[in-house]
Amino acid sequence: MGGESWPRIRASRLGTGVVLDGQVVLALRIREDPNHERVLGTVGALVRQRLPLVVSSLSLYEAARRMEAREGPRAALLLWRQAGEVFNIVFPTGEDLAAAEEFLSQELPEVGLEQAVIAVLARRLGCSVYGLSPIYHLLHLPVLVD
Repeated sequence: MGGESWPRIRASRLGTGVVLDGQVVLALRIREDPNHERVLGTVGALVRQRLPLVVSSLSLYEAARRMEAREGPRAALLLWRQAGEVFNIVFPTGEDLAAAEEFLSQELPEVGLEQAVIAVLARRLGCSVYGLSPIYHLLHLPVLVD
């Protein structure tokens, strides 16, 4: 599992923060990821601003699934354990999932369940979104651009 890093951060409050997608979580974790340095710099700037960093449970699952495919189940388990110390993990409510279904009914290209849930959570929590996909612009969300 060499070549991985986590910024040591965790905020205690939600709202006016930033929701990170699973690709960002993975890029933070794996130094060899082509986006690692850029993402690390952006997240570091957010930390210096003391903004809460939020990750949906679905995004964390997606990141862990990709980590397992890359490095095995123990690496995925470690990602889960450490993420709880680093991020505010939010589980979508039934209302969030219903709202995500409305996003999905628009049938926008490249919008999957993870992106729809992130959009709903960002709106509910009053947060911006930081993701590596340009799709979040289509969802009319405040998006962090690095």
